[in-house]
Amino acid sequence: MICVSLGHISFNEAMKIAVESEMIEIRADLLNFSEQEYSQLIKSSAKVVFTCREDKENIVDRKSLFLLALSLGIEYLDLELESVDEFLDWLKNEMTEKDTQLIISYHNYERTPDSDELRGILKNCINLGADIAKIACMVNSDEDTVNLIKLYRRQGKKLILGMGEKGMLTRVAAPILGAEFTFAAASKELATAPGQLTVKEMKELFKIMKIE
Repeated sequence: MICVSLGHISFNEAMKIAVESEMIEIRADLLNFSEQEYSQLIKSSAKVVFTCREDKENIVDRKSLFLLALSLGIEYLDLELESVDEFLDWLKNEMTEKDTQLIISYHNYERTPDSDELRGILKNCINLGADIAKIACMVNSDEDTVNLIKLYRRQGKKLILGMGEKGMLTRVAAPILGAEFTFAAASKELATAPGQLTVKEMKELFKIMKIE
């Protein structure tokens, strides 16, 4: 399944993409919508990953957005591994008895840690209570790609993705390797991560590789 990431986009554009897509990621830290607009966007979408990357100066608004998303019954909430423990504890408490799955994510925009460190990061995400562990790292070598792909051998639900031009293979191969879904951009201009393919490119590659 392809999840279309939405960031740096107008509300009308986001709505059009949401209606046409099987799944979207709402990057609230890259958007400037009202709560009413977020509600409308979520209600118009088949499946939603909601996230708002940490902004220490606006933590109250961040909490209110997570609560809004939870109240609308979204499928996934994504919280970065680097978040303070108090915020993670608060969010897990709010998610009690909810059907929403918690994604705890690690991002490294400069490099891919070595194999031992990656396994430790994956284990940390799971131990903190992640229903799905997400790791996204900048790929600078073939060894980086191999180390990321090897994580799919580990237990648990996961999303392992490489960033940058050299990381594209991991994005396309993710569904084959066991990822819950993979991410794509509505267009090159709207990419929310380095090396993110467009939905059109991803679908063309899936067709060639005969991925459903």
